[in-house]
Amino acid sequence: MFILLVKVVVFVMHLFLPILSVFVHGLMLALFAVSLRNQSTPDMSDPDNPSPGLPWYMSKGCSYATPPNKGFCMQARASFGVTCTMV
Repeated sequence: MFILLVKVVVFVMHLFLPILSVFVHGLMLALFAVSLRNQSTPDMSDPDNPSPGLPWYMSKGCSYATPPNKGFCMQARASFGVTCTMV
């Protein structure tokens, strides 16, 4: 969010030079690529419930989610889709 706010201010003030643009967009690409990688890797953070494969919301879909969690599943899938699009 900080990068986007600074980018808008610099653009409005006509200081968004091409070399600065390359640096900022490269930084944003790196952040989105790391986010995409972290969203699609196994989750082994909980030793009691390890998840060695793809996250369940990507491999099985939202039909396996309980009704209160179905919205969260759809939100996670949409977040992954937006990240793919941004990269």
